[in-house]
Amino acid sequence: MHPALPMLGYAMAPLADLFHDRATQDVAVNAPGEVWWRQGGGWSVRQQPELDFQTLESIAMLAGSLRGQDVDERSPLLSTEMPGPAGEGGRSLLRLQAILPPAVPGGSISLTWRRPGNTVAPLDTLPERYRTEGWNAWGQRGAIRQRLSGELLALYDQGDTVGFLTLAMRRKLNIWMCAATGGGKTDLFKSLMAAVPLEERIVTVEDSQELILAQPNAVRLLYSQTGGAAGAAELIAAAMRMRPDRVPVQEIRTGEAAWVYLGGILSGHPGSPTTIHGRTPQEAFRRMFNFCKTAGGNSMADDNLAGMLGDAVDIIIPLRNEAGVFSIKEVWFKDAVLRDGGTPAALLTEHAL
Repeated sequence: MHPALPMLGYAMAPLADLFHDRATQDVAVNAPGEVWWRQGGGWSVRQQPELDFQTLESIAMLAGSLRGQDVDERSPLLSTEMPGPAGEGGRSLLRLQAILPPAVPGGSISLTWRRPGNTVAPLDTLPERYRTEGWNAWGQRGAIRQRLSGELLALYDQGDTVGFLTLAMRRKLNIWMCAATGGGKTDLFKSLMAAVPLEERIVTVEDSQELILAQPNAVRLLYSQTGGAAGAAELIAAAMRMRPDRVPVQEIRTGEAAWVYLGGILSGHPGSPTTIHGRTPQEAFRRMFNFCKTAGGNSMADDNLAGMLGDAVDIIIPLRNEAGVFSIKEVWFKDAVLRDGGTPAALLTEHAL
């Protein structure tokens, strides 16, 4: 037995009842004294004063020691597996994502445990475990998309900005905002996040704590523009392992961050807005394309990468600050472009009017 295991079990004792309940899928501590857990798709919360900062820090450090990894302010991220608490026989593994300051606000620690399935259910129990209505409706997907798209297109064509953006956020469309510095991106970002249902779990990636979140189940991950213990790309990747409903990224500034963000929204985390510098949707799309070309997309053909970006983005909102007057310019909406016979990839070559 590893010498850290008894101490780890003692530190995690306040959570033992949650891990012993086989219905528990995930456990998250977003801040000292506050525990969230997920069962059956819904999150619950309780206060746990025993889990103060020192105890949470000990859990992270002890879990890191199982793999010989230091966890401190110079190395604040830990992604590892660890045995379940006493009573699980050490046979059931938990996946832990731990994040310490300065990658989270000072005085806070984020710990997220995911319980991977370790049983095999008979196939005949599938209807009890999965919703299966519509499983054989592949041929109808065009009609379904057309119906869903039609509601948004109607709002877009009517010029109903509030209704359009509210429904787009509810439908988890991917929205990019572009502008120069001071163009109003952050203010609009905060307004978009206010339209997200309160029950969703949000993990933000920011370089400063500017976003204001009404959702109580939220974690802020922080990176430094000048380099530091954890970069934006590392934090985006970590956020994807924390069972988020959305991962809003304050701004895309590097190729690595763009590539990890692109992978995240294409693999199960849609509805995650971001901002990028650019005056027009064309400039924003090209900038994201060029960022990806310097990272994981460097081996892809240009048309394939453009296709991936086109799949990833639904709406691009250009903003402008003209003598202190903020304005939303011509919004690029993918469904409207497709309806009119265009393609997202055309953003690479066309010029703004």
